[in-house]
Amino acid sequence: MNKEKTARIAAIISLFLIPLNIKKFIFPLISNIDYFPLELSSLFLYFSEIFIILFIFFVIFTKRKEFLSIVKFAWPLCLFIVLSLVSVLVSDVRVLSFISCVHLFIAILFSFTIATLVRSKIVLVRDVMKVFAISALLQAEIAILQFINQGSIGLNIFGEETINALTRNIAKVEAFGSIFIRSYGTFSHPNILGGFLVVGIIAWIYLFVSPSKQHGVFHRAVSLIGLFVVLLGLVFSFSRSAWIIAIISFILCITLLFRKKEYKHAARELVLSGMVFGLIIFGMVGWALVSRGNIKNDSAINERSIYAHIAIDMTNDYPFGVGIGNGIIRAEQEGRYDAYGLTNKTTHQPVHNIYLLLTEELGVVGIIVFIFFIGHLFFVEKQKTHLPDISFLVIMFFSLLFIGLFDHYLLTLNTGRLMFFSILGIMVGLSINKEQKPL
Repeated sequence: MNKEKTARIAAIISLFLIPLNIKKFIFPLISNIDYFPLELSSLFLYFSEIFIILFIFFVIFTKRKEFLSIVKFAWPLCLFIVLSLVSVLVSDVRVLSFISCVHLFIAILFSFTIATLVRSKIVLVRDVMKVFAISALLQAEIAILQFINQGSIGLNIFGEETINALTRNIAKVEAFGSIFIRSYGTFSHPNILGGFLVVGIIAWIYLFVSPSKQHGVFHRAVSLIGLFVVLLGLVFSFSRSAWIIAIISFILCITLLFRKKEYKHAARELVLSGMVFGLIIFGMVGWALVSRGNIKNDSAINERSIYAHIAIDMTNDYPFGVGIGNGIIRAEQEGRYDAYGLTNKTTHQPVHNIYLLLTEELGVVGIIVFIFFIGHLFFVEKQKTHLPDISFLVIMFFSLLFIGLFDHYLLTLNTGRLMFFSILGIMVGLSINKEQKPL
């Protein structure tokens, strides 16, 4: 087996491992750990990260020149790493900040590694879409079974959380007087499952409009079945932000396809399929959609508003940040949660917005560097990119950036972080190629 084939297989395995939250608790990094989200306040070893580190070293040694070219292009991310390291010095719990920085460093190197292989055409967008589509299908099936069982289904070896009615702080939803446990998949929270299933929906749409030439009709039929199952799984995540961005992403994909004559027929089929799927799903579980649609007096909405106010207040007081991974610590020490009426310590969480989170922890400079790189990727290098696949990747990446307005897991939790930076890496790799016209 040659080195390029090995790198391709390793990349596919790495991407497939993203949703499998297989981890080993080592020890807590702060005192009074019972009051803080465990994964944000403790040292864990993640199986996915261990494999990815080996994968990174392999690609660096075999594709050093191409890797350095990616690093040069993505220099703002290198500056982002430096800012994260500097923020350790101003943090209250430096060991926690340093570990957070290490996780971020691994994720960014992972994005560089994926970008290297995409740029070298060792990994194709179709490969990535297949992995995301199949992974999302598996996660959706797990989610459906978890909802039916109202608990775990015995997949702990693959990272499934212990889920039952007695589990502390389990995510639940109330519907018409009854309490239902939300589906987790193998993620640490239903919202991360929802975000990943949105990625899967876009991947299945991509496969539908780009079927195999030899088995086109069969592959399109399989793609529609996969799309339906993933949509159903998305419902059981009960993630409203994921529901919203799934609808927006679907509309963007359809609009994109209608712009090109050769894709209009596929677009019409998708519109018809979407309407049929919507009617079937609403007929099956419409009560779930209706129950989550009522946000009046919703404690989760109120708490997120408070988190945002706390982050803004802290940014005003600490314009250079409080240290990566230390937002909760500083807010807790200064009594900011209590000041806003959140006296229950289990409700003390990071701000559910990655942009406010970056500003709070890395300061104004940190968020400027981040936004500059995203703009650099979208508005500068994208114009030089000539590859049909970029259009779907742009929608996929946009969906994550949108989700980042309503949650923090894309930067704070391992599965969300790897998902975000893997797609960012694919975008970087495609942005440097200049060979084909965009869709």
